[in-house]
Amino acid sequence: MGYYEYKKIGDIPSECGIYAWYLPIQIRGINAKNPEKLVDKLIQYADALKRPEARLELKGHLSMKQEGIIKQIPYGSEGNLHSNGLRKIIDDEESRNMMVKILNMASYEERDVRNLSDNPGALLTPLYIGVSIDLNKRMKDHASGINKELDLLQNASRNQVNTIEDNEEEEDLITPKKRISVFSKRIAQRIHSAALFRPDNLVVFALPLKIPGDKAKIRDAVEAMETLLNRVHYPAFGRR
Repeated sequence: MGYYEYKKIGDIPSECGIYAWYLPIQIRGINAKNPEKLVDKLIQYADALKRPEARLELKGHLSMKQEGIIKQIPYGSEGNLHSNGLRKIIDDEESRNMMVKILNMASYEERDVRNLSDNPGALLTPLYIGVSIDLNKRMKDHASGINKELDLLQNASRNQVNTIEDNEEEEDLITPKKRISVFSKRIAQRIHSAALFRPDNLVVFALPLKIPGDKAKIRDAVEAMETLLNRVHYPAFGRR
């Protein structure tokens, strides 16, 4: 059980279990010292974590029907600017340094530090939650898919990039392989559009499950847990 950096995914055990992907925010160098660079970093982070578009359908009297798309506007971007109070903290050097230190502490920290990072990733939002009979293989499949999609995006023009429709297929027909592909495309597109983040910034939490009992009941319980956690957290890249 524990957190694994993207470059250490191969260390995840080949066991049945549940896992979650995260994108920690770590603010270093010029991004921590320059107010505008920090703002750019915060906006790109909020954009990377935004929920996917939602389809809205309204029905009224006399067979009236209206359809549309709802988009989340990331905090700090045009149309949802940072508050004046936050901007004052960002512009003040001493206050900014304190805020950056706390943000880094509250995010993933590889080193064992006696502060908020004693439990790495405790204040992170999951990007994706899933289960697998082989955590090692599943994580390698995810990483391979992300790398492949990023290569395609980097070598294609903007007009050639395919978008992903959430309602492509009925949920019952979507296979684990399909869900891996959808997640890989989604996260690759977000990382590609956010120049300040790379796949190496991703972190996986893996929890091998060694539970005695009837295998069929264990499988049902694990799948129920996955469904429950997804509907509690609503991860931005979740499919089920």
